[in-house]
Amino acid sequence: FWEHHTYHYICHILIIKHLNTILCYSEEIAKYVPIVVKLCYAIAGVVAIVGAISVYIAMNNEEQDVKKKIMMVVGACIFLIAAAQALPLFFGIGG
Repeated sequence: FWEHHTYHYICHILIIKHLNTILCYSEEIAKYVPIVVKLCYAIAGVVAIVGAISVYIAMNNEEQDVKKKIMMVVGACIFLIAAAQALPLFFGIGG
């Protein structure tokens, strides 16, 4: 009887210890979220500039898939901005 309760007590202690460790690391990761959000915005800006140049070159060369290029660039920028907005919510930061 006592061995069974001792075993459960040790298991509960180990679980609590691991949960505290996970919470500690999640708080450390959460500190980097604003940096990653700014990085996503910067990458979206670079994608927009490079995409605009690519679309301009395609338009000057009278290529057939200009609309496809425009949609891909706009989609990539929207995804990066949406990901940057959703990241803090994923980690429970902000409201």
